[in-house]
Amino acid sequence: MTDPAGFKTFANDVILTATEINGYLMQGILVFNDSAARDTALSGSLAEGRYCYLKDTNTTYVYTGSAWTAVGGSGPATVTGTTGSPTTTTPSGKTAYEFTGSGTFTTGTAGTVEALVIAGGGGGGNEGGGGAGGYIRTTLTLAAGTTYTVTIGAGGAGAVNGPTGSDTVCGPLVARGGGGGSYLLAGLVGGSGGGSGFAANPTAGGLAIGQQGNAGGQHVGAVNAGGGGGGAGAVGAASSGSTPGAGGAGLTDSITGSAVGRAGGGGGAQAAAGASASDGGGAGSTTTGTAGTANKGGGGGGGWSTAGGNGGSGVVIILVG
Repeated sequence: MTDPAGFKTFANDVILTATEINGYLMQGILVFNDSAARDTALSGSLAEGRYCYLKDTNTTYVYTGSAWTAVGGSGPATVTGTTGSPTTTTPSGKTAYEFTGSGTFTTGTAGTVEALVIAGGGGGGNEGGGGAGGYIRTTLTLAAGTTYTVTIGAGGAGAVNGPTGSDTVCGPLVARGGGGGSYLLAGLVGGSGGGSGFAANPTAGGLAIGQQGNAGGQHVGAVNAGGGGGGAGAVGAASSGSTPGAGGAGLTDSITGSAVGRAGGGGGAQAAAGASASDGGGAGSTTTGTAGTANKGGGGGGGWSTAGGNGGSGVVIILVG
């Protein structure tokens, strides 16, 4: 199309041409899921000075007349080196670095990356399920020529009263460890809170820290049945009579190119039953609780005759490009 003059004062009763509508009235910031959707929609309608926002990179771009350029230096960063042997995949031509152990990454040029940071899940208790590790999914702005530290949080060890998992750190981002599940106590506070055990009626589940997860399920009733640990996507379920609470659901993300559920809460336990869990959370058991899945940050399942299950370790995934 022909570029508009940049600004026009419209008079009453003047007919607008298609070029004027497309060039002036449509010059707001257009929103698309990704660059492919943008290029398809705007094929044949590009004009210098047009803006758009892409959801997949959370970045605003301006068309210079020959190419789309990120606004305000918010384009993708580059990574020139890593330590800790992260696994790499190439979703949609980008590079995803998945750290399952601690390490570092070093930038070349400044810019943004997509980051998924999950802490270690809380240990399951002898009733309550452990809470999932704190879950952060965000756009991270990085400086040029800088080395950033990655520390992967371990899950809390299953116990009679499960401990909180360890924090995961990615540069300035800190995901908080999941709260432990409890026996005869309230669930512990964490990225997602741990499920409570029997003590008084009701006993509260552990609270979640900030916006990193959800609260654990509470004990309700006069029977020793534990609440489920909270997950990144949902609160842990409360127990009901002799039925323990299920672990809260986690969240599913496709940062590596495949949809993966992570950071689910551990299921609660009772003498005759164990509650279910999903997205890396460990199920409850009538014996030792099931462990949360490694590198998914799931809470450990509640146990009964012995301890709860271990919480799952955390993970850091950096998507560059």
